Amino acid sequence: MASPKARCCSGGRCGSGKGGGGGDNLLGHLKVKIKRGLSLAVRDITDSDPYVVIKMGDQKQKTRVVNKDVNPVWDEDLTLSVEDANLPIKLTVYDHDMLSKDDPMGDAEFEIKSFVDALKLPRLERHPNGTVLKRIPPVRTNYLAEESCIIWKDKEVVQQLSLRLRNVETGEVDIELRWIHDPPTTMIYPIVEELKTFEGMEVSEEEESVTEDRDKVKISGDDTEPKREPGNDLEMNLEIVNSRQSQQIERGSLKTMLIKQGKPVLILDLLMLIKFKDSTSEGEEFVDDKERE
Repeated sequence: MASPKARCCSGGRCGSGKGGGGGDNLLGHLKVKIKRGLSLAVRDITDSDPYVVIKMGDQKQKTRVVNKDVNPVWDEDLTLSVEDANLPIKLTVYDHDMLSKDDPMGDAEFEIKSFVDALKLPRLERHPNGTVLKRIPPVRTNYLAEESCIIWKDKEVVQQLSLRLRNVETGEVDIELRWIHDPPTTMIYPIVEELKTFEGMEVSEEEESVTEDRDKVKISGDDTEPKREPGNDLEMNLEIVNSRQSQQIERGSLKTMLIKQGKPVLILDLLMLIKFKDSTSEGEEFVDDKERE
């Protein structure tokens, strides 16, 4: 059975407050696959209707309910935004009740620091498939039912965990951790909005449309570089801006800013389409030599 899309307990994706994933310190996204439960507690006379909730900071995600099964198979992916790798994730199993409050069926906590550290290991791609990067033995404080291995598998870092539930008479939950590798952003509009915040900088709708078309060519795999005409060079445009005392933009500062924020290099092409306004002139635009002709 195909697993449904991960959902938040409140009906949407939680993302505010500590661990909410909306801040500037976002490390990335963690995919937690809730695989199955083993020998879960009975809460409805002979069986239970279990589902799993995971919490990290203020984020909360849950699986679907599996009816009348103490050995449920969920195979469902839940996604969390990670800002602090030292923040533990709490997993709780509940029994769904129609007429009363859902009954808890045990809980456990697990840390992701070792997993995140493994992502930073050098030359991971050189390891043979199936290489064990780290072994984590079961101890009382980590709720592991057996040894957990962090493995380089199919060009990904993967960790399998079997968690022994606490505060309950019996039960284990098997999960799997993977890191979601977001592709390098090639979307122009968010970057255009960032650039609009700089004083003296303005982008017209026509330029946004032209830039979007150019970006589509980049995405389609056409690596042909646009022809650089005299006067269209980024450095020359910045030099023109520097010549105006009213525009105190350090040469190369935009390039440096973008690189520090992890923007792709191809965004520098966008800068050639931006018109710099002279705040001391009445609507005079900074244009390149080709436009002047």
